[in-house]
Amino acid sequence: LVFPDRAPSQLRRLRTPSVRDLDTRLARLRANGATTPAIEVAETLVILVGVLGLHDKRTRGHSERVRALVDLLTDEMGLSDEDRGKARWAALVHDLGKLTVSASILNKPSSLDDDEWETIRQHPEEGTRLAAGLLPWLGEWGRAIGEHHERWDGLGYPNGLAGEQISLSARIVAVADSYEVMTTSRSYSRARSAALARQELTDCAGAQFDPQVVR
Repeated sequence: LVFPDRAPSQLRRLRTPSVRDLDTRLARLRANGATTPAIEVAETLVILVGVLGLHDKRTRGHSERVRALVDLLTDEMGLSDEDRGKARWAALVHDLGKLTVSASILNKPSSLDDDEWETIRQHPEEGTRLAAGLLPWLGEWGRAIGEHHERWDGLGYPNGLAGEQISLSARIVAVADSYEVMTTSRSYSRARSAALARQELTDCAGAQFDPQVVR
């Protein structure tokens, strides 16, 4: 990952913090927002991604794999090194808002009820709140956190954006996110082959996904 500032040497020795330390970090991010030093935000978000893997056992490693897929997509699309670095961060932290969703909902073995779905649908906005300290550096790329469940046809959430109203970052992350879900085994579903997943993306181009990103 490209850090938004020089990575301090201490980061090489970074260990998972205590719950108290993590709570303190989060409180500082919420209170100070954009004034928090970017490197401190980056360290905290890396830790939170690891915590998310413990919190949401169904999708452990999901954010890291989406980040890798976004890297491949942005390379294929010919984006600049700076944009690709910011896209990596946006992809890595796109699901942070799920930390505010009960693990019992995230890991529920049966279908979710309406109230539980409503809770799930709040995670993009919660993720934007948690990542607030990094958003000034990410700029437009940070919109992927709050918009990665919007759809090209306007039927997504949380704001029903459509077409190019949705940021490019969110359109890229949406494709990578869906491909990763389809090609990874879950407790409730078997992994599809890469060929079948690509076909599903193609079938949904122009409806769920930006056709250019799918291409």
